Amino acid sequence: MIPISSSFGLIQWIEDTRSLDELICLTLSDKEIDCCQNIVKKYAKWIQKAAPEKRLIRDFYIEAVSKYSQQAVTENMNRLIRETKQTALRDAFNSISPSPECFVTLRRNFIISYATMCVAHWLAGIGDRHLQNTLVRIATGRCLGIDFGHAFDSGIGASVPELVPFRLTPQILELLRPFTERDLLATIMTHTMQALRDDQGPILACMDIFVYKPVQWLNINDDEIMRNGDENINAGIKEYTNCDVRMLCKFYKIVNLINKIDF
Repeated sequence: MIPISSSFGLIQWIEDTRSLDELICLTLSDKEIDCCQNIVKKYAKWIQKAAPEKRLIRDFYIEAVSKYSQQAVTENMNRLIRETKQTALRDAFNSISPSPECFVTLRRNFIISYATMCVAHWLAGIGDRHLQNTLVRIATGRCLGIDFGHAFDSGIGASVPELVPFRLTPQILELLRPFTERDLLATIMTHTMQALRDDQGPILACMDIFVYKPVQWLNINDDEIMRNGDENINAGIKEYTNCDVRMLCKFYKIVNLINKIDF
Protein backbone atom coordinates (compact mmCIF):
# COMPACT_ATOMS: atom_id res chain seq x y z
CA MET A 1 0.00 0.00 0.00
CA ILE A 2 1.21 3.50 -0.87
CA PRO A 3 -0.42 6.19 1.32
CA ILE A 4 -1.43 9.41 -0.41
CA SER A 5 -3.41 10.95 2.44
CA SER A 6 -4.81 9.84 5.80
CA SER A 7 -7.86 8.37 4.05
CA PHE A 8 -6.64 7.55 0.53
CA GLY A 9 -3.96 5.28 -0.91
CA LEU A 10 -3.04 2.66 -3.50
CA ILE A 11 -3.40 -1.02 -2.56
CA GLN A 12 -2.00 -4.09 -4.27
CA TRP A 13 -3.36 -7.52 -3.32
CA ILE A 14 -0.74 -10.24 -2.80
CA GLU A 15 -2.11 -13.60 -3.92
CA ASP A 16 -1.36 -17.05 -2.49
CA THR A 17 0.07 -15.80 0.79
CA ARG A 18 -0.56 -16.32 4.47
CA SER A 19 0.67 -14.22 7.37
CA LEU A 20 2.98 -15.72 9.96
CA ASP A 21 0.09 -15.49 12.40
CA GLU A 22 -2.13 -17.58 10.11
CA LEU A 23 0.62 -20.14 9.53
CA ILE A 24 1.31 -20.58 13.23
CA CYS A 25 -2.41 -21.08 13.91
CA LEU A 26 -2.84 -23.41 10.92
CA THR A 27 -2.26 -26.63 12.83
CA LEU A 28 -3.32 -25.45 16.30
CA SER A 29 -6.51 -26.73 17.89
CA ASP A 30 -9.13 -24.33 19.23
CA LYS A 31 -7.88 -25.06 22.74
CA GLU A 32 -4.29 -24.24 21.78
CA ILE A 33 -5.38 -21.00 20.07
CA ASP A 34 -7.30 -20.00 23.22
CA CYS A 35 -4.17 -20.77 25.23
CA CYS A 36 -2.12 -18.40 23.06
CA GLN A 37 -4.68 -15.64 23.51
CA ASN A 38 -4.68 -16.18 27.27
CA ILE A 39 -0.89 -15.88 27.32
CA VAL A 40 -1.17 -12.42 25.79
CA LYS A 41 -3.69 -11.46 28.47
CA LYS A 42 -1.44 -12.85 31.22
CA TYR A 43 1.47 -10.78 29.98
CA ALA A 44 -0.69 -7.62 29.76
CA LYS A 45 -1.92 -8.12 33.32
CA TRP A 46 1.64 -8.66 34.52
CA ILE A 47 2.71 -5.36 32.95
CA GLN A 48 -0.32 -3.53 34.37
CA LYS A 49 0.43 -4.95 37.81
CA ALA A 50 3.52 -2.73 37.94
CA ALA A 51 1.32 0.38 37.84
CA PRO A 52 -2.29 -0.46 38.82
CA GLU A 53 -3.12 3.21 39.31
CA LYS A 54 -2.08 4.17 35.77
CA ARG A 55 -4.27 4.03 32.65
CA LEU A 56 -1.96 4.46 29.66
CA ILE A 57 0.08 1.59 28.18
CA ARG A 58 3.13 3.84 28.09
CA ASP A 59 2.89 4.42 31.85
CA PHE A 60 2.52 0.69 32.50
CA TYR A 61 5.79 -0.03 30.73
CA ILE A 62 7.63 2.88 32.35
CA GLU A 63 6.74 1.58 35.80
CA ALA A 64 7.48 -2.03 34.78
CA VAL A 65 11.00 -1.08 33.69
CA SER A 66 11.71 0.45 37.09
CA LYS A 67 10.03 -2.26 39.19
CA TYR A 68 10.89 -5.52 37.39
CA SER A 69 14.47 -6.72 37.27
CA GLN A 70 16.03 -8.27 34.20
CA GLN A 71 15.93 -11.67 35.87
CA ALA A 72 12.23 -11.33 36.71
CA VAL A 73 11.37 -10.32 33.14
CA THR A 74 13.40 -13.20 31.68
CA GLU A 75 11.87 -15.77 34.02
CA ASN A 76 8.32 -14.58 33.28
CA MET A 77 8.87 -14.56 29.52
CA ASN A 78 10.39 -18.05 29.58
CA ARG A 79 7.46 -19.30 31.63
CA LEU A 80 4.94 -17.89 29.14
CA ILE A 81 6.92 -19.25 26.19
CA ARG A 82 6.85 -22.74 27.69
CA GLU A 83 3.04 -22.59 27.64
CA THR A 84 3.03 -22.25 23.84
CA LYS A 85 3.40 -24.98 21.24
CA GLN A 86 6.84 -24.07 19.95
CA THR A 87 6.63 -26.41 16.94
CA ALA A 88 3.54 -24.69 15.48
CA LEU A 89 5.37 -22.96 12.61
CA ARG A 90 7.36 -26.08 11.76
CA ASP A 91 4.15 -28.15 11.83
CA ALA A 92 2.55 -25.67 9.43
CA PHE A 93 5.42 -26.03 6.95
CA ASN A 94 5.09 -29.81 7.26
CA SER A 95 1.37 -29.63 6.57
CA ILE A 96 1.78 -27.62 3.34
CA SER A 97 4.66 -29.83 2.12
CA PRO A 98 3.63 -32.92 0.13
CA SER A 99 7.05 -34.53 0.66
CA PRO A 100 10.18 -34.20 2.84
CA GLU A 101 12.05 -32.74 -0.13
CA CYS A 102 9.38 -30.07 -0.50
CA PHE A 103 9.65 -29.22 3.20
CA VAL A 104 13.41 -28.72 2.90
CA THR A 105 12.93 -26.47 -0.14
CA LEU A 106 10.17 -24.39 1.44
CA ARG A 107 12.18 -24.00 4.65
CA ARG A 108 15.29 -22.99 2.71
CA ASN A 109 13.36 -20.37 0.73
CA PHE A 110 11.78 -19.04 3.91
CA ILE A 111 15.07 -18.78 5.78
CA ILE A 112 16.87 -17.05 2.89
CA SER A 113 14.09 -14.55 2.25
CA TYR A 114 13.40 -13.96 5.96
CA ALA A 115 17.04 -13.29 6.83
CA THR A 116 17.40 -10.95 3.84
CA MET A 117 14.16 -9.17 4.71
CA CYS A 118 15.26 -8.67 8.32
CA VAL A 119 18.50 -7.00 7.18
CA ALA A 120 16.61 -4.79 4.71
CA HIS A 121 14.06 -3.74 7.32
CA TRP A 122 16.76 -3.09 9.90
CA LEU A 123 18.68 -0.84 7.49
CA ALA A 124 15.53 1.08 6.56
CA GLY A 125 14.36 1.28 10.18
CA ILE A 126 11.10 -0.55 9.51
CA GLY A 127 9.08 -1.09 12.68
CA ASP A 128 5.74 -2.58 13.67
CA ARG A 129 6.89 -6.08 12.65
CA HIS A 130 4.05 -8.07 14.22
CA LEU A 131 2.95 -11.44 12.86
CA GLN A 132 0.41 -10.01 10.41
CA ASN A 133 3.04 -7.84 8.72
CA THR A 134 5.09 -10.75 7.36
CA LEU A 135 3.49 -12.77 4.58
CA VAL A 136 4.65 -16.17 3.31
CA ARG A 137 3.95 -17.45 -0.21
CA ILE A 138 2.49 -20.91 0.19
CA ALA A 139 3.83 -22.18 -3.14
CA THR A 140 7.45 -21.15 -2.60
CA GLY A 141 7.89 -20.52 1.15
CA ARG A 142 9.37 -17.09 0.47
CA CYS A 143 8.31 -14.30 2.81
CA LEU A 144 7.85 -10.59 2.28
CA GLY A 145 7.11 -7.66 4.53
CA ILE A 146 4.12 -5.37 4.28
CA ASP A 147 2.95 -2.17 6.00
CA PHE A 148 5.92 0.18 6.15
CA GLY A 149 4.05 2.84 8.13
CA HIS A 150 6.82 2.94 10.73
CA ALA A 151 9.99 3.59 8.72
CA PHE A 152 13.39 5.14 9.41
CA ASP A 153 13.23 4.19 13.11
CA SER A 154 10.02 6.13 13.72
CA GLY A 155 8.97 3.21 15.94
CA ILE A 156 11.42 4.48 18.56
CA GLY A 157 9.05 7.39 19.09
CA ALA A 158 6.07 5.13 19.82
CA SER A 159 4.45 5.03 23.25
CA VAL A 160 6.35 1.76 23.81
CA PRO A 161 9.61 2.27 21.85
CA GLU A 162 10.56 -0.50 19.43
CA LEU A 163 14.16 -1.45 20.18
CA VAL A 164 14.41 -5.04 18.87
CA PRO A 165 16.15 -5.08 15.44
CA PHE A 166 14.19 -8.05 14.06
CA ARG A 167 11.96 -10.94 15.13
CA LEU A 168 13.75 -14.15 16.13
CA THR A 169 11.39 -16.21 18.26
CA PRO A 170 11.34 -19.84 19.45
CA GLN A 171 8.92 -20.61 16.59
CA ILE A 172 11.52 -19.61 14.01
CA LEU A 173 14.36 -21.27 15.91
CA GLU A 174 12.37 -24.50 16.00
CA LEU A 175 11.85 -24.30 12.23
CA LEU A 176 15.64 -24.05 11.78
CA ARG A 177 16.40 -27.27 13.65
CA PRO A 178 18.69 -29.21 13.52
CA PHE A 179 20.55 -26.05 12.51
CA THR A 180 20.91 -22.95 14.67
CA GLU A 181 20.51 -19.27 13.92
CA ARG A 182 24.29 -19.00 13.56
CA ASP A 183 24.39 -21.74 10.93
CA LEU A 184 21.75 -20.29 8.62
CA LEU A 185 20.35 -16.87 9.48
CA ALA A 186 23.64 -15.28 10.52
CA THR A 187 25.42 -16.54 7.41
CA ILE A 188 22.74 -15.23 5.05
CA MET A 189 22.58 -11.90 6.87
CA THR A 190 26.35 -11.54 6.54
CA HIS A 191 26.18 -12.21 2.79
CA THR A 192 23.30 -9.74 2.45
CA MET A 193 25.21 -6.99 4.22
CA GLN A 194 28.26 -7.68 2.08
CA ALA A 195 26.17 -7.55 -1.10
CA LEU A 196 24.71 -4.20 -0.05
CA ARG A 197 28.18 -2.83 0.74
CA ASP A 198 29.56 -4.00 -2.60
CA ASP A 199 26.78 -2.27 -4.55
CA GLN A 200 25.75 0.80 -2.56
CA GLY A 201 25.07 3.07 -5.54
CA PRO A 202 21.42 2.25 -6.39
CA ILE A 203 20.35 2.16 -2.73
CA LEU A 204 22.11 5.40 -1.77
CA ALA A 205 20.76 7.16 -4.87
CA CYS A 206 17.19 6.26 -3.93
CA MET A 207 17.58 6.96 -0.22
CA ASP A 208 19.47 10.22 -0.66
CA ILE A 209 16.32 12.14 -1.48
CA PHE A 210 14.92 11.46 1.99
CA VAL A 211 17.90 13.27 3.52
CA TYR A 212 17.17 16.49 1.65
CA LYS A 213 13.38 16.29 1.63
CA PRO A 214 11.98 14.07 4.41
CA VAL A 215 8.44 12.79 3.99
CA GLN A 216 6.12 14.41 6.53
CA TRP A 217 4.05 11.36 7.36
CA LEU A 218 7.09 9.56 8.76
CA ASN A 219 7.00 11.89 11.77
CA ILE A 220 3.38 11.10 12.64
CA ASN A 221 2.90 8.37 15.24
CA ASP A 222 -0.18 6.46 16.36
CA ASP A 223 -0.47 8.42 19.59
CA GLU A 224 -0.73 11.67 17.65
CA ILE A 225 -3.42 10.23 15.41
CA MET A 226 -5.47 9.10 18.42
CA ARG A 227 -4.95 12.39 20.22
CA ASN A 228 -5.55 14.88 17.44
CA GLY A 229 -7.81 13.08 14.98
CA ASP A 230 -7.81 13.17 11.20
CA GLU A 231 -8.17 16.96 10.96
CA ASN A 232 -4.77 17.77 12.43
CA ILE A 233 -3.15 14.85 10.66
CA ASN A 234 -4.46 16.17 7.34
CA ALA A 235 -2.90 19.51 8.21
CA GLY A 236 0.38 17.75 8.93
CA ILE A 237 0.48 16.27 5.42
CA LYS A 238 -1.10 19.14 3.49
CA GLU A 239 2.10 19.57 1.50
CA TYR A 240 1.97 15.98 0.28
CA THR A 241 2.81 16.39 -3.41
CA ASN A 242 3.37 14.15 -6.39
CA CYS A 243 7.07 14.35 -5.61
CA ASP A 244 6.41 12.86 -2.16
CA VAL A 245 4.45 10.00 -3.73
CA ARG A 246 7.34 9.30 -6.10
CA MET A 247 9.75 9.23 -3.16
CA LEU A 248 7.58 6.69 -1.37
CA CYS A 249 7.41 4.58 -4.51
CA LYS A 250 11.21 4.60 -4.70
CA PHE A 251 11.46 3.54 -1.06
CA TYR A 252 9.07 0.62 -1.57
CA LYS A 253 11.02 -0.48 -4.66
CA ILE A 254 14.22 -0.51 -2.57
CA VAL A 255 12.74 -2.81 0.06
CA ASN A 256 11.26 -5.12 -2.57
CA LEU A 257 14.54 -5.18 -4.47
CA ILE A 258 16.56 -6.11 -1.41
CA ASN A 259 14.02 -8.81 -0.55
CA LYS A 260 14.82 -10.52 -3.87
CA ILE A 261 18.54 -10.93 -3.14
CA ASP A 262 19.44 -14.62 -3.28
CA PHE A 263 22.62 -16.67 -2.88
